[in-house]
Order: sequence, then C-alpha cells, then structure tokens
Amino acid sequence: MLQFMRKHARSWIMKVLLGLIIIVFIFYFGSLRWSREAESVAEVDGKFITYTDYRRELQNTLDMYRQTFGGNISDEVMKSLKVKERVLDNLVNQAVLVNIAERMNITVSDEEVQRYISRYPAFQRGGMFDERLYQQFLKYNRISAEDFEAAQRKGLRIIKLERMIREGAKVSDLEAFEAYRLQTERINLEIFKLPLQNCRREVRPTEKDLEAYLSENAETLRVPEQFQVRYLAFLAEHYAGKVQISADEVKSHYERMKQGTAGRGSAPPFAQVQDRIARELRMARAMTVAADEAKKAHDTIYQEENFEAYAKEKGLPVHTTGFFSGGNLPAELREVKNAAEEIFSLKGNDVSPVLSGPRGHYLIKLAARKPSYVPKLSEARVQIEGKYINDRARSLCQATAQEVLQRFKKGEDSRSLARAKGMDISETGFFSLTAGAVPKVGSSKEIYDTLLPLSEKNLFADRVFSSDDGFVVLKFKGRTGVDPKGFEARKDELRERLLQMKQTGYFQAWLNEQKELMTKEGKITIKKEAGAL
Repeated sequence: MLQFMRKHARSWIMKVLLGLIIIVFIFYFGSLRWSREAESVAEVDGKFITYTDYRRELQNTLDMYRQTFGGNISDEVMKSLKVKERVLDNLVNQAVLVNIAERMNITVSDEEVQRYISRYPAFQRGGMFDERLYQQFLKYNRISAEDFEAAQRKGLRIIKLERMIREGAKVSDLEAFEAYRLQTERINLEIFKLPLQNCRREVRPTEKDLEAYLSENAETLRVPEQFQVRYLAFLAEHYAGKVQISADEVKSHYERMKQGTAGRGSAPPFAQVQDRIARELRMARAMTVAADEAKKAHDTIYQEENFEAYAKEKGLPVHTTGFFSGGNLPAELREVKNAAEEIFSLKGNDVSPVLSGPRGHYLIKLAARKPSYVPKLSEARVQIEGKYINDRARSLCQATAQEVLQRFKKGEDSRSLARAKGMDISETGFFSLTAGAVPKVGSSKEIYDTLLPLSEKNLFADRVFSSDDGFVVLKFKGRTGVDPKGFEARKDELRERLLQMKQTGYFQAWLNEQKELMTKEGKITIKKEAGAL
C-alpha cells in the first residue's frame, strides 16, 4: 500500500484521499479531555489518539485496499501486511507532525486554504470550483465548512513542514552516474565452488565425537512432545445418499445463480449445469446433517465420557493416528480448522468440540502423550550422525573455501589451485546487478555489496558465500562498458527519481528521529498495542 501511495502521490485520487484522511485531525480537538483519555490508544504531547480515531483510519485504509486490489481483506492478509500496526503508526506520525508544525509556528493563510480546497478535482466542474459540489460533500460527511477548512489548514501545515525537511536532500551528478551504471552495466563472474559432498567424505566421526556432539547440542536434538489421538469423522459423503434434493430446489438455485451473473455474460443452459447444482446442494445439505450428528455425539460423549462405547453403539469407526509433534499434524487432520490448538490443549478423557474441515466434522480425543526428551545415541544414531556430518562438513567446507580465497589473493593460479581442491569452475555469464541474484549462486545483500567494487585491480570478492550445496569464491571476469551519451540523455530523469527516493528516506529518517526523541522525553505513549485493537 505504501508503494501504491508513493506511486500515486501526485494524482488527483490521492489528493482527494489525503483530504479525507486529514478530516481525522478534527477529532483530536474540542472534546472533553477525560473522555478522550479514557478511550485513547496513544498520547502525543498531551493530545490523545482515541479508539474512534483509530477505527476511522483503519476503515479508510481498508477501503483503499479494497478499491486498489478488489474484494475483502482477510484477517490473515491484515496480519501479514501489518495493517493495524501501520494505521496506528500513521496516526502517531500525523500527531507528531502537527505537534512539530505548531512548535515551529508554521502558518497557513486563509487564501492558501481556499486555493487548496478550490483545486480539489472532486469539487470542480468544467475546470472550475463548484460551490454546490463542495456543500454536498460537507453535508454527506456531516461536517461544517469551518471544521473542514480547519482540518485542511492543519494538513497544509504538515505539507509545508515535510517540504522544508525534504529540501535538505540533494543528489550529485556522481550519484546519478552510479545509478545509471548499476542499471545499464553487466558483470561476468568466475565461480569456484567447493561442493559439500566433497567435505562430507572427509568427516568420519568416532563414538566419542558423536557423544560429545549430542551433549553439546542436546536442545537442538531434543525430540518434541508427541501426541496420539483417536477421532470420529462425520463426513458429508457418508450422509449424501440420505439427502433428497427436489427438482424445484435445483431450478430455484439456478435462477438465483442467473441473477447473480446478470451483467457479466449469459449463464450456461440449465440442462448443462443441473446435475452439478444437484450434487453441490446435496453435499451442502449433507454437511449440515453431518454437523448435526457430530453435535449429538459430542453432547452425549461429553456428558457420559463414553467415546469408544458411543462409537460402537452407532457403528462409527474410531480412527487412531500415529504419534506426531506440534508442527506435523496427520494428513487427514491438517485441513481441520483449529485442530492443532484443540489437540494440544486436551487432557485426560477430554473430547474436543466439534471441529470442521472441508469434508466434514470431527470429534477428537487424546489417546497418548509422550513428553519431550533428548534421545540417547543408541536410539537415534542415524539422525545424530547425519547432523554431525552435515555440520562438520559445512564448517570444513567454509574453512577450505576461505583458505583458497586467501591463496587466490596472494597470486596463486586460481584454476590450478581450484582443481587441486576439487572445486567446480563455471561462469555466471553477463548479468545485471539490479537483477537481485547472482546466477548459479543466489541472492543476498552481502553478495550485492561485495560485487560493486570488483574490477581488474580488485579481482576477488572479500568473502566466500554459501550456496545450496557448497561454498563459492567469486572472481571478477569482466564488465560491459557504460555509454556516456546514454547517461547524459538520462541524467536529469535519474537525478529527479533519485531525489524523490532520497527525499522520502531523508524525511522518514528525520521523522523517526523526532519520534524517538519525543518518546525518550515521555511525550509519546502507546497505550494499546495495535495487535490487540
């Protein structure tokens, strides 16, 4: 979303949205302090950010997501994007900027406010400000012109403050040239790879080595707590044969489907889809029947603690799993919602509540539990020996590759030494450093930073790098040239793009510094974590 906002920062859509978001500021002022403090989620130098403010900003943000990407935003997506955290942080940022603008006595004249509002595309018709559209907007949002204009004044003070800070960022011709070089230049590397397999052959652990390794790595080798469960499955497919679906129900469902696709093309003929509709309706109803049966079973078993007896009486098979740990549920239970947390909370003869999956409903009972333990060498020799060999091989491989790199730098013939050490030799071919990965090696910031200074005078990367199955030494092989005329043609464009990026980073660093200072001074207090809101 931040990328979207930056990309469209100058579009009329974002200007309208900015205006709407600024409305939030009016709710910072004018209410009784005690009531705002009671429901506040944060405080910035005596000004409260209330839960109402937070919910309004969250709703604005979610609406923007929906308009941008379409559809609803699931809880999982919200967590992965940290939407709640960003909303709270945004409100704190706004409050901090208002506070600093006030302290710096940044002013906005009435004429500036009027000019800013009159240029809103949403308030214009035929390229001119339309008072009627403006009044309709105020009425729809239930806000007076005075409050709205006061909010815009605060927003413009923030814009002025941000502009002042951003103007401190500058871009030199050298920075622009480096950006051009990174975009257009290609580099070719020679790869000397020491396979892990070569080093594994050299590792021959003794009994004493393995015992010491087990002792040193007891916690990482610990076998986690394991569970075994019994469960009853009430699957829709077991009840589908007892469900009757009438022709009228199928036809009615088809008509609703047609109405739902109106305006998006014609629906398929009824004869073509009636069997599929009948099957879907039958399975949906069978899921309901299965849920009812599972609920009856749960209530009886919960009262009488007769899990196996109830299953025998009703002719239900009792399924028993093997032992499994927390992150490794049996395949048949992986799609059952909340199965893991319910299973791991079971005790004694407890039976789980009715749990649902895509195929049906389940009742689960704990059968056995094995506590976590550190295995003895005799019972887990294969696993322990395998881990020992892998760990020692990686250490040996890395040390050998590092030794080779140092000898390369001292002038030894790289190809002869590499062959003597059993290393594979290949080339990347010319590639762009902006591609994000080194062919045949992988990607990381460390690799990227190391490759930038490579040249005929600085042939080798300063360190060795890990690949999926070994360690590599990278040697400069060649670069494509940089076209000076091409740079001159693009210099102004590159400087402008770099300046925008640098200004954004400059301003954000300044804002973070101000927030950190105000927090140390006790002027910023977060009263409720975003995840709990």
